Amino acid sequence: MALTFIEKEGDLFTCSNTASLAHCVSEDLIMGKGIAVEFKRRFGQVEELRKQKSTVGQFAVLQDGERYIYYLVTKPKYDKKPSEVNVKYCLREMRDHILQHGVKELCMPRIGCGLDELDWKKVKEIIKTVFQGCPITVTIYHQAPENNSSQCFTEVDGDLFNCPSTWSMAHGVGEDLVMRKGIAETFLKRFGQLDLLNSQKATVGQCAVLKDQSRYIYYMIIKKLCNHKIQESSLRQALLFMRDHCKIHGVKQLAMPKIGTGYNSLEWDKVRRLINDVFAQTDIHVTVYNYVK
Repeated sequence: MALTFIEKEGDLFTCSNTASLAHCVSEDLIMGKGIAVEFKRRFGQVEELRKQKSTVGQFAVLQDGERYIYYLVTKPKYDKKPSEVNVKYCLREMRDHILQHGVKELCMPRIGCGLDELDWKKVKEIIKTVFQGCPITVTIYHQAPENNSSQCFTEVDGDLFNCPSTWSMAHGVGEDLVMRKGIAETFLKRFGQLDLLNSQKATVGQCAVLKDQSRYIYYMIIKKLCNHKIQESSLRQALLFMRDHCKIHGVKQLAMPKIGTGYNSLEWDKVRRLINDVFAQTDIHVTVYNYVK
């Protein structure tokens, strides 16, 4: 039996639940955007994947019943791009595992060709070459892109203050600019200039802004006083205000915590939708950091 190679349009996750799956990830296993988010949501076990210590050109793998879920490590960090060579190395490693474990059916997206921007025609030929002569059916799922904002939004685990020093940053505060706890206290310690912030007299739904070399530090005024709860409408107004400032000043990368979900207790799913809605159809990429102790 030789390779059977199939391409079809549709949702990868509608394939047979006995078919093994594969997709591309970075060595840091962030999985904060694209189809990787759905793999992370469905199969979890990120710590198990990390324990395997797979490096670029290798893969990590989970067993899901009788099938395998392959995580092809094609690049070192989530914000880098893979090379065709590293995709080929990953595929070869996965192929050997597949042959050793008797996998007969493998389904995957157009690996490396979504957010990673490789040429699908070239990647397809690499897949066919690697699996040539193997007794397996490889099915490639291609889902027509929807008109949404998922590509402008990334979620990562880590310390917000480890973001690149050229990225602008944002967080939420009260109109009184009292920053005595949580991440607001860290912003105050790092960037100071409280008198300058107060002099801007920003009100709820606006932002006070500091310039930090080539980037901006946004203080989103999302409530009247520091001990008040916020309303989604106030958060939306502040996001819109900040978005417009970003567009005027050419900001392309913006980092923030899960605003409104700490002491303010908003539901993150609702806040996520707000951010997506506000930054849709812009060239501003928002990275949200989830601090993990």
